[in-house]
Amino acid sequence: MVLKKKINLLHLNSYFQGTDLHRLQIQHLEEKEVLNQSLFVPISYSEQLKRNPFENNPSIHVVIEACFGLFARLFWPLKMIQIWKRFQIHYRNQTFDLLHAHTLFVNGLIAFLHFKKTGTPYIVTIRSADISTFLKRIPFMKFIAAPILENATTIILLSSSFWDNDLQNTLLKRTIRQIENKIKIIPNGINEFWYNNLETVEKEKNNHFKVLYVGELSKNKRVQTIIKACQKLDENGVNVICDIVGEGPERTYLEQIDVSFKINFLGKVIDKHALLKMYRDADVLIVPSRRETFGLVFAEAISQGTPVIYSKGQGFDGQFKDGEVGFPVESGNIDDISNKLLQVNQNHIALNKQVLKVGRRFSWTEITNQLLDAYTIIISLDS
Repeated sequence: MVLKKKINLLHLNSYFQGTDLHRLQIQHLEEKEVLNQSLFVPISYSEQLKRNPFENNPSIHVVIEACFGLFARLFWPLKMIQIWKRFQIHYRNQTFDLLHAHTLFVNGLIAFLHFKKTGTPYIVTIRSADISTFLKRIPFMKFIAAPILENATTIILLSSSFWDNDLQNTLLKRTIRQIENKIKIIPNGINEFWYNNLETVEKEKNNHFKVLYVGELSKNKRVQTIIKACQKLDENGVNVICDIVGEGPERTYLEQIDVSFKINFLGKVIDKHALLKMYRDADVLIVPSRRETFGLVFAEAISQGTPVIYSKGQGFDGQFKDGEVGFPVESGNIDDISNKLLQVNQNHIALNKQVLKVGRRFSWTEITNQLLDAYTIIISLDS
């Protein structure tokens, strides 16, 4: 579709300051030169105001504003009232073709209220916290989610597992029927560094099996199950080496687990070149988190030709067919993890070849093309 004019797009993103992910998304969308982008970031009075990353780009209009205090943060309806008031003040004289709410709650509710007031169409992205923090813990929130989702033009999920394993079991049946044809699966993109250094060479079979973990050393990540699963492999004759990359409150406990194989605690690795070498040297990346929004480390590992093992029903599950680039596991199930590690070890050459074929799946070029398709379809329907 050829656009006659640029789309005036407003991003609503209360989590913008928490991760570099959203900055990269806006930056790569800007390179397409078909959008006029604005960004509204409501934060609490106690949250530190970070530097606007687009301050040297006047074409991206950014509002980062403290809207609510501690009491309102604890009393969600008051928080929403205060954010909505500040939003109306900033945009009372502006019109947009489309709003993109980057979470279901807070951002999605503002988009819905604006839609009811002005008729402006909107997209909602549902993230893991929307499901685990709100829908699953506070059943009443499904009644708030219903009008937001039913009136959204498009609903973006990072993974099909969110729909199959979570939303269909938590939302109202009426809502499920109304939104199932609005769902688009668009994962997160990763830093272009990984694609500028894409691995293209097939790996050779080693006389050892190197297992890599990258992430926080916390209970949620269940690193102890990796160690115990590797111990089972070692006891069954597999020459295991386990590299643990990361820091966290569990490190001391993990270092005290008695093992008979080689395990290296490497601490936090910030240098991308060093991490790239670790991905390439590894035979598999495993992160069996209990909860995971998406898991950018899986996409990074895949860009370097490394098979992955991920948690069943969490963010990365559903991106590929089982066995295509690795395997899903039951988080916390040592036997299941051990068996899947063994499968990777036994089929490593074939898996590596398959992983190399999909190395660019999570590039921002691919992701922004999918987002732009979603935006332009909505504008064409609304025009």
